[in-house]
Amino acid sequence: MAINAAIPGVFGLDKIKNKYPDHYTDVGIAEQESVAFAAGAAKEGAVPVLFENSTFLQRAFDQLSHDVAANDLPVVMMVAGGGISGTSKTHLGIFDQV
Repeated sequence: MAINAAIPGVFGLDKIKNKYPDHYTDVGIAEQESVAFAAGAAKEGAVPVLFENSTFLQRAFDQLSHDVAANDLPVVMMVAGGGISGTSKTHLGIFDQV
């Protein structure tokens, strides 16, 4: 199951979306929701792969720690734009360097 927060083009997810629409979810600009959704899917037996942009993932630290990590759930994460390698000054993942 592929889950993303309004960035399918960054990861080339259009192919998955078109070929496996039942295994693709775009939650919109809602990173916290995407992590919580992935946790819920994993708890129900799915194998979620979460696609996120580093700079926006910092908003979902509570969901990462409480929903995913504390419950030891198997959520796979693909994160783009780590460090000072983002596409613009609004997309720098500087907090992942701490």
